[in-house]
Amino acid sequence: VSQSHGFDNQKEADARFQTSLLDQGSWLISLRWVAVGMVVAGTLIGTWVFPVLSDPRPLYGLAGILLLCNVGYLAISRVVCRRGRRCHLILATVQMEVDLLVLTAVLHFSGGVTNPFFLFYIFHVIIATIILPRSTSFVVGMTAIVFFGLLAANELHGGMVLGHHPLQLSSGGGIWRNPVYGLGAFAAFAFTVVLAQVLTHMILGRMTAKELEAQRSNDLLRAIINAMEEGLIFVTTEGRIGFSNPAAQRWRLDGCDGRGDPNQGYPEPLAACIRTLAPCDKPAGPSG
Repeated sequence: VSQSHGFDNQKEADARFQTSLLDQGSWLISLRWVAVGMVVAGTLIGTWVFPVLSDPRPLYGLAGILLLCNVGYLAISRVVCRRGRRCHLILATVQMEVDLLVLTAVLHFSGGVTNPFFLFYIFHVIIATIILPRSTSFVVGMTAIVFFGLLAANELHGGMVLGHHPLQLSSGGGIWRNPVYGLGAFAAFAFTVVLAQVLTHMILGRMTAKELEAQRSNDLLRAIINAMEEGLIFVTTEGRIGFSNPAAQRWRLDGCDGRGDPNQGYPEPLAACIRTLAPCDKPAGPSG
């Protein structure tokens, strides 16, 4: 007789979620190396191919900060977070919040709300919604709203608070009549849509694979237990029989199906052993 919490209880679900979160956190770190390259490449394009940036130096600095942050995330995930699964949840949340802050700074130094790549806020929120718990993902979503609101408020007041770094575009007839801005807006929208779809499918595919792997392991364990010649009974913390294999079912007395009293039908020595696993503050069941 063994005391157990069951095969599919909340603790096992949390453990699978945390394992998946660990894997997704490592994937986010890998993805951030690409983001650093994209910031540098975008800055080079905005400086030399389409000279629309007034001062590219802050953007290069932000790329360096993002690079250093990612090195720190990698070190923390490999060293510090080995002490507990909760650390991975905190680290993933910190990564999402810092990424939003860096994105806001990149947008600020490259045109503010007129930069069409503000759509990348949606990309971050989608990732947070998929890999983080519901309440935490809402926090990330609110952070994105607040940061974009700050950009809009700064633009509304002419950059009096944070300064203004407009794109160097001819605005005759409005920025939407500028072919460079139109091309940039189209590229930002298309890139956001495609990247959001690709990343969503990748994340869901990885999570589904983990679930299938856990289910296969669970099925294999059940098959092994059911094939055992020795009887095996799992008792929950409430003192009820959560599972028993066929060999243990044969211990029941004739005519007893185990309904009602979970100890019903077992010989008294075994029933007494099961009752000892029940919480002390609950009265013992009948001897059967």
